Parts: sequence; C-alpha cells; structure tokens
Amino acid sequence: NSIFGILDCIKNKGLSPLNDSLIKDYISEITGNPVNSECSYAEQLRGVVDNFYDERKMSLCRFRHARDKKFAHSESIEDQIKDLPSYDEMEKIFDFCFEFISVVSNAYLNVVQHKINDDNRFSRSICKLFKDSGMKNIAMYFAD
Repeated sequence: NSIFGILDCIKNKGLSPLNDSLIKDYISEITGNPVNSECSYAEQLRGVVDNFYDERKMSLCRFRHARDKKFAHSESIEDQIKDLPSYDEMEKIFDFCFEFISVVSNAYLNVVQHKINDDNRFSRSICKLFKDSGMKNIAMYFAD
C-alpha cells in the first residue's frame, strides 16, 4: 500500500493505464518535460517519486525518526518532539502523496480518491496527535 509498492506492482505486472493521458499530463506537469517514449510510465513515475524524495529527504528522515522514537512509544509521547518539519513542509508532502495516488488510481483503476484534504476528521486527528506530543498553538486555518 505504499507508493513504492504501487510502483513495483505496476512495473512487475506490466500494467498499462486505462487513461494514459492522465499519466502523461501528470509527468509533464511535475517534470516540466514531455513524457519520454523510451521509458515506461512506471519508470517515469518512479523518477518523479525519487526526485520528490531526494528534495525532501531531510524532512522525511525527521518524520521517520519522530515516528520510530516518539509516536511508536506511547510512554514517550509526553516528551516534546523537537526538530519536526514545518506544517507547510508536512502539507507539501501530504499534497504530493495525495495527488500521486489520485492520478495513479484514476489512470490505472478508474477510481477517484476520497478527498481527505476536504475532510476535517483528518485535521482534527493530526492536531490531536500534535497536541499529545507536546506542541502548542497549532494553527489549523490560514488566511491564504
């Protein structure tokens, strides 16, 4: 169920999208280049993900550390978690993942993802997690 697992499944099973224009448009939009006809969609999508991961490597490592050392151990959740990426960085990571999964789901399965970014249950649960970890004054709404 991970992005890498989805990409491996597409590649290993040799799946073709039901709507390849969605994949072409997505790759072109993200990379700023037209789709490379010499590479499979799976390879190009993997390149998109790898590039995003490389750009956000430090933030993702900080999240992983907090998950492994704090969130996974309920006894240490009371300790304040230091050095987490900014809320803006979290949103950029979430937005990338949501868009990627939405495009791939729609292109390969012809299904539309639940619009979790419009669902305030997610906001409430992530804010509770932040509060439980010691953060204060968590902003949920912004003027922009």
